[in-house]
Amino acid sequence: AGNHTMDWGPEPVLDTIELFNNMGIQVVGAGKDSEEARRPAMIERNGVKIAILSYCSVLRDGQAAATDKAGVAPMRAHTYYEPYDYQPGAPPKMLTVPFEEALAVLQEDIRRVKPKVDVVILSLHWGVPYLQKVIAKYQPEVAHAAIDAGSDLILGHHAHLLKAIEVYKGK
Repeated sequence: AGNHTMDWGPEPVLDTIELFNNMGIQVVGAGKDSEEARRPAMIERNGVKIAILSYCSVLRDGQAAATDKAGVAPMRAHTYYEPYDYQPGAPPKMLTVPFEEALAVLQEDIRRVKPKVDVVILSLHWGVPYLQKVIAKYQPEVAHAAIDAGSDLILGHHAHLLKAIEVYKGK
């Protein structure tokens, strides 16, 4: 699930998924509908059962998978702007809040797969690109909710540079 997955529309995405599936490679985060896009990859290595789920917060309108529409599994966030201080022209504070419904779906997916595996890995295409040290406000909120739901590891990507790593509840 990435912000360029749907750049050329649904047909190339579906062709790519079919190509990978025919090679025995599981695909996560995109699919012919929301159910397929939210389906975890299930892997077992050395007796350890692993589920991998993938979602994207960096989506243009129309790129999210839906009940009868191909696309990417979304984990969207709202963005709000607030004046920084009393000085005209000062840059505003940017506040981000996860879509409650998207976060609930993500947590539901984690809770559904957790009893079937030893480890749940969550891949999230999210965050603020190219700005060092800047973590969007929604990111820790989503990460904590995901870990509280049963995720063991979160792999964040999109920023095009390294960002901070947090350990929360040992995860």
